[in-house]
Amino acid sequence: MRRAFSEHSGRTALVTERRICTFRDLQERVLRIAGLLRRLGAGPRDVVGLVFNAHPEDFYDVRLATLEHGATLLGIAPALTPEAIAGMLRSVAPRVVFYDARVVPEFPRLLANALPNSRAVALAGPLGDYEGLLREIPARPSDDDIPPDGLTAIGLTSGTTGVLKGITLSNAGYAESCRMFLEVLQRLGALPGQAIIVGIPLFAAGGGVLVPALAAGLTLHLPDRWEPVRLLARIEERRLSYAFLTPSMILDLLDQPLERHDLSALRAVLYGSAAMPAAPLAEAIRRLGCAFLQGYGMAECLPPLSILWPEEHGSREDPAAAETLRSSGHPYSGVGIRIEAGEILISSPTVMAGYWKDPERTAAQIAGGWYRSGDLGAFDANGRLLVLDRREDVIRRGNVDVYPRSIQEAASEHPMVKEACAVGSPDSEKIIAAVSLRARYRRDAETARRALPRWLESRLPREAVPDEIRVFDELPRSLQGKVLKRRVRDVLSARK
Repeated sequence: MRRAFSEHSGRTALVTERRICTFRDLQERVLRIAGLLRRLGAGPRDVVGLVFNAHPEDFYDVRLATLEHGATLLGIAPALTPEAIAGMLRSVAPRVVFYDARVVPEFPRLLANALPNSRAVALAGPLGDYEGLLREIPARPSDDDIPPDGLTAIGLTSGTTGVLKGITLSNAGYAESCRMFLEVLQRLGALPGQAIIVGIPLFAAGGGVLVPALAAGLTLHLPDRWEPVRLLARIEERRLSYAFLTPSMILDLLDQPLERHDLSALRAVLYGSAAMPAAPLAEAIRRLGCAFLQGYGMAECLPPLSILWPEEHGSREDPAAAETLRSSGHPYSGVGIRIEAGEILISSPTVMAGYWKDPERTAAQIAGGWYRSGDLGAFDANGRLLVLDRREDVIRRGNVDVYPRSIQEAASEHPMVKEACAVGSPDSEKIIAAVSLRARYRRDAETARRALPRWLESRLPREAVPDEIRVFDELPRSLQGKVLKRRVRDVLSARK
């Protein structure tokens, strides 16, 4: 990042709905925030918390400052219960926590009760003068050593049981992921001064592009929320070169009148974080006309693990075969992927350091340098990785394992279907397929319910044919822009 700040000083680094800043401006701000951390007593091995909000600039400010300073970033979702947040704070003990007083005005009290010696810093709102405070701090680079085995981030979640589960990432592992991602951008032909728009939230997979894109000299366009109409308008008006999206976001774009927009400047769409059905991917290749690139990875093992390169996607005139488009490409250079008892095992410099305060679980998941992903997969005849499904999502029907992805792929081939999700009933072997319809067919839900069973029967083995089709306006999604299979199950159970 220091090299990027120096080489691209006068170029525009970031564009949000409230701020446009050059690399020079961004560097000065990052150095001042890192200086604020030092003033507040946070050292390079301490934890710094950030309560997420809708403003991406708050994330990139704090994230880049912790990288400069060497501190560990702890992301906190404001939607968590106060009890869950308090448990998280006590477990990790951050020295400083940034928050938005407009979103969580009660946070200082919550932090004081959990950690009396920690400091809450209001990024915005009626409490304190954050911007005034930063102006008093000199923009001076940190001279602390950043240990490779130190932690760059901790991702903690708290399920319905209230038991904390955390993923820890080392400085070395994160740096390797950034280096590899930068190589991907360079192979795509990314040049300083070009721009990328990131539809995926920065606190999710979108954060992985932050450092590599800036290191490549790209301008990052970061919207507050996902709106396909506004994304297309931004690409057209600003002549943006790249977009980083989830498969669900690409499906949203296909419901838009793409041909009415001048998208000739768009060079490539990078996509990942979930499987992309082959049929709508081929449609996207034909209608958008740009290159596509898929990367496989996960929070426990940062991408890129495997890549489906643009040339493997085919062209606008001739998209690749469905078998290729369903794959996740070949393992990336320096990454080992093997299949053991159907499960994908990964050896990569980007594998997490371990689970937070859980050595037994860490030892069970990482053995002999190989991470057990929980994804089931196989290699095709050309050595491309096929991610079949998550182990816990496989539906057992009699003596046969049914992969929901196979049902979703078949449903997505129907011209009326936008998005599909197949789940098993928790108390029987019944399979339910939940689908949303393309915009022009929204009023024909009954037609879809009648047509889809015959369609799926003609494309699936008998044991994989769903017992029931449910039609939604939209399938429920997470804040990260992915279908929430758990939420689909809950909605279907409530509709019984």
